[in-house]
Amino acid sequence: MSTNPSNNADQVIMWSANTGNSTLGYDILISQSLDNGLSFSNPIDGSSVVGSSVFPEMIVDGSSLYFTWTQYNYGSYSILWAKVSNARLVVEPQPDRNLM
Repeated sequence: MSTNPSNNADQVIMWSANTGNSTLGYDILISQSLDNGLSFSNPIDGSSVVGSSVFPEMIVDGSSLYFTWTQYNYGSYSILWAKVSNARLVVEPQPDRNLM
C-alpha cells in the first residue's frame, strides 16, 4: 500500500492475482482509495503484458508512484517497471521497461 504524501486520504494498493488463464497466469492489479481506505476503485491491470506478472514492488518518489514486477514469459524472466498517475490511476507505459 502507498499513501500520497500530499494527501493521506489517497491510497493505492497493488497485488498479483491469478487470472484463471493457464497461458497468462498472473497479472498485477492496482486499486485506489480517495477516502482513506473506506472504499477502493475497481482494480486495473498494471502489467498489461503477455505472461505471468508476479512480485510487485512500489516505489514512491515525491508525488510519483512507480512499480516493478517480475515477468515470466516462455521460459525467460524480466524485471519490468511502470509509473502510476495517482490522480487518475492510470499506468503510464515506459519506453524501455525491462530492467535486466
